[in-house]
Amino acid sequence: MRYFSLIVLLLVVLSFLSLLPSLSSYHLHKEEVRRTLVAFEMDRGGDPFQPTLLGEPYYNKPPLFNWIIVAYSKLMGWGTLTPRSVTITFTLLTTLLTFLIALKILGDPRMGLVASLVFVTFSDVLFWYGWMAEIDITYSFITSLMIFLTILFFTERRPIYILGAGILCGVGFSLKGFPSFAFFGITLVTLSVFYRSYRTLVSPPAVLAYVTALLSSIWWVPLSEDPVTYMKTLWNETFSRVEASREVWDTLVHLITYPLLNLKQTLPASLFALFLLTRKVFPDPRTKVLLVTAGANYIPYLLSPEARGRYILPLLPLVAVVIASMLVKVEHRKVFKLFLLSVLVTLLLRFAYGLFLLPYLEERKGDPERVAVSINSLVKDKNLACGCSDLWDLCLYVGITRGHPVYSPRANQSWEVLIDCERRDLPVLKEFRIGGRRVFLHTRVYNHSNEDVQGREAVHAGTSGDPRQGEGGPEQADSTPQDP
Repeated sequence: MRYFSLIVLLLVVLSFLSLLPSLSSYHLHKEEVRRTLVAFEMDRGGDPFQPTLLGEPYYNKPPLFNWIIVAYSKLMGWGTLTPRSVTITFTLLTTLLTFLIALKILGDPRMGLVASLVFVTFSDVLFWYGWMAEIDITYSFITSLMIFLTILFFTERRPIYILGAGILCGVGFSLKGFPSFAFFGITLVTLSVFYRSYRTLVSPPAVLAYVTALLSSIWWVPLSEDPVTYMKTLWNETFSRVEASREVWDTLVHLITYPLLNLKQTLPASLFALFLLTRKVFPDPRTKVLLVTAGANYIPYLLSPEARGRYILPLLPLVAVVIASMLVKVEHRKVFKLFLLSVLVTLLLRFAYGLFLLPYLEERKGDPERVAVSINSLVKDKNLACGCSDLWDLCLYVGITRGHPVYSPRANQSWEVLIDCERRDLPVLKEFRIGGRRVFLHTRVYNHSNEDVQGREAVHAGTSGDPRQGEGGPEQADSTPQDP
């Protein structure tokens, strides 16, 4: 194909441009709010080693992602765009990493360009996790690079690679917890079997890498408020989502539905890969190590009914390289042109998604930032508390507008005005609406001796969302307008 590289490169650039519409105007939602709240509180007087959510200790995730958001806020200030800029940055880095993996394994820059295009146009990346302020793409970059360095160690025997992988394992732990140890361990065992190099696992560089991984993972834990609770919570957060179900039927259903979900996550490239397999066009043999490594790390999620689609995002760069090796084989055939056409159609849909659908969803859900400005204008410098998890987005924007966080009634027992989603047995200063949500501003009641009469009960009654709950509480771990 003439101008092969130029066409593919232009599509990659267009892919990133398609992420920009509504990036700063579509307000933070669900899990994005949680991540930004924790980072904002950390920046405005919190403990960098002990995350808090509405002023209460938060143990469900390590602090590194919050540190990165805080670092970005020093350059950009606080707003909707700040945490999403982190994701955009790591989407770009992961795309570049995909190019480098293909270049190193296959030795062809064209393979690298196609692999980059395949990765960045995966539906999960383009429509959801490639731009929303969640941990997943950042974690995917770190984990994919860790896996790649481990492969290089087995093929080139340079100790620097495995030491780098050990450090990245620690960085991954500081982002998302124990899954990093699983990815590192499964990759090591898989490669030792694949290359029949079992002694490599106990070689001095490997042992040093294990120690490095452990130390770089937990160095910050003793500096937290309650290290034991922190580690227990991270452990439960990880293994409660990958444990096998006791119900055989649940496991059987998951064995069927999970691959279908993964197929959806990797559209449009996955459909062309399946078609090429039916035409006996197979991946390049040199990508076998990527396929085997990705497959071994995929098995725990395939067997766990609680596993979600985004858990396999760190494996997608490897999968993109495998698919690219198939597509380049047919670059002179009609099927490759159809693939490029499908990418172009997908990008047009992504532009429409950002330009029209997201503004429509924003209008339906309401504008929490506008309401936050109205609340601050009304209450001025009064002491605010946030009493409902359904309003965390509003409380975040209220805090950003005021310049300091709004805490829960438990963490801020001297509150004067309570932001709540339920009408309490307290005077209502004003009622607002954010889409279909009702927002009540309650004021505290005092008697003539200036003693609190009703507010103390509302400290408990008004907290319908506990910041210390797990990631699967009222605010689920999805943050997508429509999670795949």
